[in-house]
Amino acid sequence: MYKITAEDKQFKATIKLPFSKSESNRALMMQRLSVTQINVDNVSNADDTRTLQKLLWRNDDVMNTGEGGTTFRFMLAFCALAGINCELQAGQRMSQRPISNLVDALNFLGANITYVKKKGFAPVRINAGLLTGSKVIIDASISSQFISALMLIAPYMPYGLTIHLKGKIVSPGYINLTAKMMKQAGAEVTMHKSKIEIANKPYMRTHFTITPDWSAASYFVQAVFLNPKLQIYLPGLQLNSFQPDSKIVQVFEPLGLTFNHRQTGLVINNIGAKVNTKKVLNINCIDFPDVAPTIAIALAAAGFAGNLTGLQTLVNKETNRIAAIEKTLTNIGAECKSNHNSIRWKAGELKNNFKPFNTYKDHRFVMALTMLAFAFKSIKLNEIESVSKSFPNFFNEVKKIGLKIDDIAQ
Repeated sequence: MYKITAEDKQFKATIKLPFSKSESNRALMMQRLSVTQINVDNVSNADDTRTLQKLLWRNDDVMNTGEGGTTFRFMLAFCALAGINCELQAGQRMSQRPISNLVDALNFLGANITYVKKKGFAPVRINAGLLTGSKVIIDASISSQFISALMLIAPYMPYGLTIHLKGKIVSPGYINLTAKMMKQAGAEVTMHKSKIEIANKPYMRTHFTITPDWSAASYFVQAVFLNPKLQIYLPGLQLNSFQPDSKIVQVFEPLGLTFNHRQTGLVINNIGAKVNTKKVLNINCIDFPDVAPTIAIALAAAGFAGNLTGLQTLVNKETNRIAAIEKTLTNIGAECKSNHNSIRWKAGELKNNFKPFNTYKDHRFVMALTMLAFAFKSIKLNEIESVSKSFPNFFNEVKKIGLKIDDIAQ
């Protein structure tokens, strides 16, 4: 059990963010496919990225991708393209997240992938096959990671690849991020409303410099929102980022936060805003679902009513994040209703006698819940170790803004 306590005083802090996991994982895939024609600077030190970087250069009979969604799905596509015979395993939670959409697409294109245990889930056995297909239909309403995985390997398929997208596209910003990075590396990618065309044209010599991670930055946006005494400088962070989570700025600017460039980074202040907290804030998170827990926890803790939609991909993340948001908000006294793709809560008096918070071993909940200490002076979390998945240095950085972390007895 861990106790997080917030000091009640002014802080001006410079926070060193990790580099983008999303950019890093895509760049590492392209680097491996191009056989080092691509150089990558500022690779993320997140567990997911370290695992992907290591496995891409291995050819073992058994490889375990851990809990990373992109790590498993990118490796699955890479191994199918390269004809690597192996059993691809995943961590406990990742083995409960669906993969049949991608497996079916790869098998249709010529791969030979079978399930080792439960149909539709890791682990899988990849047998030698040849991806000779040139067209595939995939359900775009489940995960953008399936589509990005196919896109990244497409330049090395004999006839390129046309991906027909079926259903409502979720997290389109991550698909666009994949396309933009591929184009930067010389790939021919044509984006249509429901179709992506990629030519058989290998990546060219390119240099990627990975930028700071907006997902990680979101927690410090949350901190300034909950504590107006903070001023935070985030070196290297840019407002015009390709990263979808940068859109969190659009959520919090109307609520009194300012985001100003200084030298080569971003300064966040809270100037306050006269907003009716009884009015429901309707926010569609379809393009940035990973920061939905951050947004919901921040708004509810500040007394705002909210309605978050576009959350359908959260059910199959590190935990069922919709259910986890509801339990978290209920714990602090908010009255919630949720379904498979949204959560709504009323503004009201929050309680201080809440129970210790369950993080569900989900890195995003650890970080979003940590910032609740600014609203309630102190909170307790059942674990904090899972932050290593995306932001290993998180707790060293939050000390700069007046948060104290104590390991206490159960």
